[in-house]
Amino acid sequence: MPDQDETIPLGGRLITALDSKKIGEGNFQTLKNMRYGMKSPKSVTGMTKINTEGNIFYKDIPFLTGMLAIHMIVDSGTLYMVGSRYGGVSTPYILCISKYTISGTTLNFLARADHDPSAYVQNYYTCSIYGDYLYISGYIYLDGVSKSVIRKINKNTLEVVWTYTSHIVVGGNISYSMVSPKLYNGAVYWGNWIGSAGGETVKLNDGDGSEIWKIQTQECFEVEIASTTHVDFIGDAGGVRRISRRLQTTGAETSTLTSGNYWFQKSFSDADKYWLASYFLIGSDQQSTLTKVSKSTLTVDWDANFNFRPAGNLELLRNVVTDGSDFYCLGQAFVTPVYYATFGKVNSGGTPGASLQHSTLTGFAAILVTADYVFVALYDNNALSIRKGYFECRSKTDFSLISSTEI
Repeated sequence: MPDQDETIPLGGRLITALDSKKIGEGNFQTLKNMRYGMKSPKSVTGMTKINTEGNIFYKDIPFLTGMLAIHMIVDSGTLYMVGSRYGGVSTPYILCISKYTISGTTLNFLARADHDPSAYVQNYYTCSIYGDYLYISGYIYLDGVSKSVIRKINKNTLEVVWTYTSHIVVGGNISYSMVSPKLYNGAVYWGNWIGSAGGETVKLNDGDGSEIWKIQTQECFEVEIASTTHVDFIGDAGGVRRISRRLQTTGAETSTLTSGNYWFQKSFSDADKYWLASYFLIGSDQQSTLTKVSKSTLTVDWDANFNFRPAGNLELLRNVVTDGSDFYCLGQAFVTPVYYATFGKVNSGGTPGASLQHSTLTGFAAILVTADYVFVALYDNNALSIRKGYFECRSKTDFSLISSTEI
């Protein structure tokens, strides 16, 4: 083929305010037949003469429906959002990591990366950050098989360092993870669950992701470092909340806490206490609870039961964060026939305060609290064909909406 100059129309509008000499992620407002890659635009299926329109991609609403943020975490002034986005019939869900800064109530985009579009990533639930790395756990769904996955990702380049995959099937149940990995003394502690059949707890080498030990146990939803010698795996066994305390060296169980008929969702801790977010049934009424547990003795200090939704509707407490004084809760109310997000506040003694039910959006997403505001990442799961993600800034006093950004 003779040498010749050729111009390929990108169908976009160059944003020179970033760097007019570079063509890469963020430089185009709109792309046709292309998608953002790590360093440059990439072609997509359908870039042919037959498909003259192709798929249209937007910077602020990537792929077909935007990002569905499941987890938010702030490090050194940078906000990391981890979630998934719908990529079409051939790649339904794609792991998505986005970086932002927050100026007051404004969200400022920095970078975005997608991972494993061919693996049909269904949802990535939780992550932790240590030093220069994000540790993201979730599951992939490929060829009819669900597998639990944990990835170590460079927070600066958003590139994968290593991946560990676990797949076990017990009694026809599939495995997937909802666990925030914990790094301690060069090892990563992690877990997953297999429906009603139980779960696994795992210890990995932080250097290469190799397995040190793996033990099948109860359903595991969260990991907490209990002491210099022990690690706690928190979950529930058929609706009975359970903390399994294990030796870091071998994984052998040394003590347990079994506490009530609660479906466990999320935990966080300080030097000597755990706070557990759960929900439970009273007759046919489903309610939320926040539980304070002594870390040293694994005994319950108090349970706070509450509703943040209209009477007669079910509620699930999904996530809780604290500003060091009060607890800020994100839940999900089932108001026949759809779900809505609920926000609630609980003081340090376990007494519920202000609450609000969202008027349009579902929950099961992320919540972040700062000195001045409550930030939530939500999505509309009631209209699957047009599902979109949103980042909202709300008042810490009464959860009134201050600003909303589509992500």
